[in-house]
Amino acid sequence: MVKNINELTLAYAKDVENPILNFEMGLSFYRRGHYPSALNFFLRASELSDDDYLVYKSLIMCSECLHFLGNRQHSLRGFLLHAISILPERPEAWFLYIRLYKENAEWQECFSHSINCLRTCNFELDIIEGLGYLGYQDFLLFKMISGYHSGRFEESKKAVIAIAENYWDPLSEEQSRLVYSYIKLHRMAPSWLEKII
Repeated sequence: MVKNINELTLAYAKDVENPILNFEMGLSFYRRGHYPSALNFFLRASELSDDDYLVYKSLIMCSECLHFLGNRQHSLRGFLLHAISILPERPEAWFLYIRLYKENAEWQECFSHSINCLRTCNFELDIIEGLGYLGYQDFLLFKMISGYHSGRFEESKKAVIAIAENYWDPLSEEQSRLVYSYIKLHRMAPSWLEKII
């Protein structure tokens, strides 16, 4: 791995067809907020690589660039669906895909995909960091929120209970407040509530 931007640029200039260097160039631009340039490098990395994992990460990063640029949901979803088609058992692209449904208040889609991911994703894999995805509990949160808003109150309650009993510790403070608000919405006050709050 290249240590600084000068070394990276020199290495890239000598081997512009290298998918790993294209990915690293994309990361260097992404970290500085230069999303259009980053997108170009991530896209090249995905096209040049025959490593499914690198292609998957590159496509996810393409979607993240578009997410920050805004107003490009169709293309953003396309990148995520392409990533999902390559490694469907990995949860990160699913997380970002479902997040779009949540952001757009498309509750049925959010709920259905959350349920499917909870059943089919491999949560034992190492997490790709920097995407906001923290683990299994993220899909339970999607299920909790979308279940409530799509009228599936019992499913939402089941998600609240699963989070409170098994995933409370890894929650951020904001997520904890969110779960607590759904506990109130459901008018739940079981014995475990006193232990965790």
